Amino acid sequence: METLELGPLRIPMSDTATTPSSSTFRPSQLYDHLPITPGGRYIRVLDLEYQLSQPDAPLGGTPRPVDLASHPNSVALSYVWGSGSSGAITCNGYALPITDNCREALLSLRRLFGPISIWVDSTCINQANESEKTGQVLLMGEIFSQAQATHIWLGTGDPQLIATIEALNQLSCLGPHPAGFPWNRRNVFRNSILVFISLVRESLAQMVKPEILYPHFYKYLKGNPEILLDAQCLLDCEWFSRAWTFQEALLSPNPVFVCRDKTISWATLKQVRDSTTGGFGKHPALFASFYPRQNGAHPPPTVPCTGY
Repeated sequence: METLELGPLRIPMSDTATTPSSSTFRPSQLYDHLPITPGGRYIRVLDLEYQLSQPDAPLGGTPRPVDLASHPNSVALSYVWGSGSSGAITCNGYALPITDNCREALLSLRRLFGPISIWVDSTCINQANESEKTGQVLLMGEIFSQAQATHIWLGTGDPQLIATIEALNQLSCLGPHPAGFPWNRRNVFRNSILVFISLVRESLAQMVKPEILYPHFYKYLKGNPEILLDAQCLLDCEWFSRAWTFQEALLSPNPVFVCRDKTISWATLKQVRDSTTGGFGKHPALFASFYPRQNGAHPPPTVPCTGY
């Protein structure tokens, strides 16, 4: 029988290419060969497989133990499990059952980013081992805070949501500072200047019409009257209704919303909000100054802009 070597670990591999069905799968068959030290800072990440010649191939990946102390180069997935459970991913020759929502999220991320190392609760934690689950939950704060990005899965979405994400990304290009501020701390002097500019803009926003402060935004919207920035459809996604998923985003230094093949970062949302309300966006209405009231539509609620 062949073995797969992962550092100090040797994982037995089947001599045949036959993949067991999920109905006969026992978690111990997979996770007993991928131990993590109880009480330590070890987790598992999933190396998602991707072949350029087969972009629509069934999901496959290799879980491996990593030490959080080594700051592993990986991302994390935040999603709602959902009700469907007919999905599966092949890990080390075993068909690991996952929810339909998780399957759609991983397929989308694979199409967008190719092979990535990602932490997913349903594949990286032995869900049949209560002791392991308890220990891994205690590490979730570190998992999401250390992840290079947290991909927030909003589902496959509808045309309105897709159009909203595209429009918000376009608007972010017209802002006074790049998306990512103030999270981008690589240039302290530059960021200090941007902080000062934002404070000045916030003060001026109390006295000057926003059309004067942000002419590029209004020029863009005037030339595209058909765009309905209904941010409510974004906030209506099920992910926003769950407290624990929202906490995962707050822990992450780089949350990125993913809907089908479209992405928009939390930093971009805040950048658009700041640019349309002045400064750090302390005003209560999001996009209210230019939101087109069509068909009795109401201005969307405020996007939380908690600092990280």
